[in-house]
Amino acid sequence: MSTYDFYFFRIKITISDQMNLFGKNLSRSEIIKQLIRAKPTSELYKGNYWHIGNIKELDDEGGYFALGKTTQSILEKYDSETGNFIEELDETSPYTHVIYDSEIGFFAIAQKTKLSPTIVGIANKLRGLFQSTDIAFSNGLTINIDPISDPKDFIEAIQTAYSIRSFTFTFTRPNPIDVDELFQKPMEKYLEIANGKEGSTTVKGENLDSDPLVELSKSVATSGNDARARLKPTQKDRLIRKSLKSNPAHFGISDEEFTADYALKQGRKLYRNLRGKDGNLG
Repeated sequence: MSTYDFYFFRIKITISDQMNLFGKNLSRSEIIKQLIRAKPTSELYKGNYWHIGNIKELDDEGGYFALGKTTQSILEKYDSETGNFIEELDETSPYTHVIYDSEIGFFAIAQKTKLSPTIVGIANKLRGLFQSTDIAFSNGLTINIDPISDPKDFIEAIQTAYSIRSFTFTFTRPNPIDVDELFQKPMEKYLEIANGKEGSTTVKGENLDSDPLVELSKSVATSGNDARARLKPTQKDRLIRKSLKSNPAHFGISDEEFTADYALKQGRKLYRNLRGKDGNLG
């Protein structure tokens, strides 16, 4: 029995100051749906054409589509009727499964080595497809798709540390709907006002309180950003560095139980867990 391993990514859309139609009338959720509905096709690498197809909108905000590429190669054959060797053009189109929630702004992409040796490579091609659309070009959209980390190990290290000396988190312009209200949201707003693309904030002390850092870590993780901490695991240990990005969030579904609806349900469940909505992350 084979398994589909779905990895989580956050889509981030930067809207140009000159943008008119989308900026005034459409939410980011609607922009995401428009990007998918465009069913883009683009030669993202020489001789490789990538596509979005098989779109299924499962509810108002969630859905499924297939993501794949078409490649051509020369197939050498022997023709028994003529007694000659011949060459024929062979075309293949491997694809993988993608589920999404446009309101939250996440994609879960199933790994497939025929498309790319890494899941980030597949996500980069999806970003390229979205960026190639007329919607993105004519309205000055900049698309980024970043991995969402599973903060479980990072949070456990923070909660059990003897002391935390510093905590740093990165942020980009406002996008997700559920960012930390106390720290992350004001920083993102400031970045937007300053016309910046990304920034970071560091807090230092002899022993930082772990509780607010845990909540912030959950928000940073599901925003597709990074967090780092310098801490002492025990009183006798030296200071070490821990990073949030080292553990990508993912879930598996067997091919026998896979359906688009079930995958979306599982994806939303895991996202709630990552945010701590079900109490599974402390």
